[in-house]
Amino acid sequence: MVVRYYSVGGTTEKSIVRYMRQHPYRGDNGHAYANLKHRYTLQVETEMAGEMCRAKDVELDIDFTMTLPKSSNPAALTASAEQAFAGFVSFARKHEEHHRASFITCGRNFVAKAKRMKAAQCSKLVSDIRALLKKADAACEVGERPFDRQQSKAVNGLQLFVRARR
Repeated sequence: MVVRYYSVGGTTEKSIVRYMRQHPYRGDNGHAYANLKHRYTLQVETEMAGEMCRAKDVELDIDFTMTLPKSSNPAALTASAEQAFAGFVSFARKHEEHHRASFITCGRNFVAKAKRMKAAQCSKLVSDIRALLKKADAACEVGERPFDRQQSKAVNGLQLFVRARR
C-alpha cells in the first residue's frame, strides 16, 4: 500500500478544521478528510473441461493508495493542536484501513465465486468474471456506506473538532 499526504494549513484546532473545510480533499465520493483508492489487477487462466470452459485459476491483486492529512507547518502547531491533529490523523488512518480490510474480504469472496464459474466458451467466461468483479466492487462500495455514515458522526466528537468549536 502506498501512503500519500495532502497538506493542511493552520496552527490551532480552529484554524486546522477551518482549513480542511475550506480546502477539502477530493475523495472518490466527494469531499473527504482522507481517502483510499484501490486498483484491481485480474488474471484469469481458463481450460476446457468437456464441453465447458472453467476457471483454472483466478488471481486478483488490489493496489491501494491511502491519502491522509499532514500539517503544512508542524513546528508552528500549538501543543494542544498537535495532539488533537495527531489523534484525528490516527482516526482517519484506522478508518481507511477498515475500508482496505473490507475490500480485501470482498476480493477474496469474488475470487471464490469466480473460480466456480463456467461457460460454453472461454472468452465468455473471462467476460463474465470481469463483469462479476465490477458487480462485486460496486456491492463492496455500497456495503461501506453505513460505516462511513457512522464514522462521519464520530468525527465531530474527536478532540480536534470539539476544541475547534470553542
